[in-house]
Amino acid sequence: MIKINIINKTKLSIDEKGIKDYLNSAWTVKYFSKNVFIEILSVSVDEITDLNKTYLKHSRPTDVISFPNANPDNDRNISLGSIVFCPEFLLQHHETNIEVVEHGFLHLMGYDHEQSQIDWDNNLKELRNDISKLSN
Repeated sequence: MIKINIINKTKLSIDEKGIKDYLNSAWTVKYFSKNVFIEILSVSVDEITDLNKTYLKHSRPTDVISFPNANPDNDRNISLGSIVFCPEFLLQHHETNIEVVEHGFLHLMGYDHEQSQIDWDNNLKELRNDISKLSN
């Protein structure tokens, strides 16, 4: 089971149902035997810029930043970490909430496109294929 806490700190609408449906599917196809918690935060351009500068040393806004939990396991539940995204940035760059949550989820699962774009693309394709099989 997956527990998803969504906090929208902006005035823009976000697709909370779509985000929850996506993460439920993604978790089900990969790790359905464990209980997990993921936090999703929707923030302003200023806040995502500050986070990007503080944690990734980039002085610009971005679409999404993931904060994996360094010690995710306890006996019963797993806290994977947080996915922080900026709806205003997404609108300007024609991205969807689901696309960036998918991106953030892969980072929480330990995948990194900066290390290997080929591995990233393969894992993304596999995840999408598995999710599409679930709905058929």
